[in-house]
Amino acid sequence: SGDYTIRVTSSAPMVSKFAINNKAEYTLSKDVTLNHTVVGPPVEYMASESPTFDGAAWLPYVPNPPFTLSDGNDTKTVYFKVRDAAARESSAVSDTILLHVPLPVELFVNAPPTTGNLVFTGEENVFYFTVADAATYIIDTWEGTIKDNVMSLFQGDQTTLIESDEDDGEGRMARIVRALAPGTYYLRVRDASNRKTGAYQIRVMTNDTLI
Repeated sequence: SGDYTIRVTSSAPMVSKFAINNKAEYTLSKDVTLNHTVVGPPVEYMASESPTFDGAAWLPYVPNPPFTLSDGNDTKTVYFKVRDAAARESSAVSDTILLHVPLPVELFVNAPPTTGNLVFTGEENVFYFTVADAATYIIDTWEGTIKDNVMSLFQGDQTTLIESDEDDGEGRMARIVRALAPGTYYLRVRDASNRKTGAYQIRVMTNDTLI
């Protein structure tokens, strides 16, 4: 038997788990989510692609905050830390993710077919072409390892949808036949199920010329 002393003290918060987009291997968008678990009451957080947090600022803490990755299709590392009301900081944690934002590929009217390639599930290939003269244009896709696709045609602003198609081409491939005025147009092509990867052929024509 005997006497002893006991007390409760607080320590700096600790980030026990951290993952970008729930530990996804890749992202098709620069905008990601910083999923994490914190032990202790944080009031602010800081995130950066720099291990020294150069140029980053403390922000009011929110669970799983958004973060925008830097440009460039490569592997990104994001560093993350929190601090409490007494300005005690957690140790920095980090995670990596591959950024793959589809880059537009130019198509030339009446040129030979171009091969599209969907490398990641959920990916969209982006193409653009220039119309010099007002006429009816045929935008056709043919199957490769991709055998069922969806194609959408947009104005030059890349947001105004003109037309979308899934099965009007050969087999279950997409085809769009449309009268177009002079200008630049964009195409987005994806697998119909958003689950398959592989290659296909695409071509823009002023008449229905087959491969």
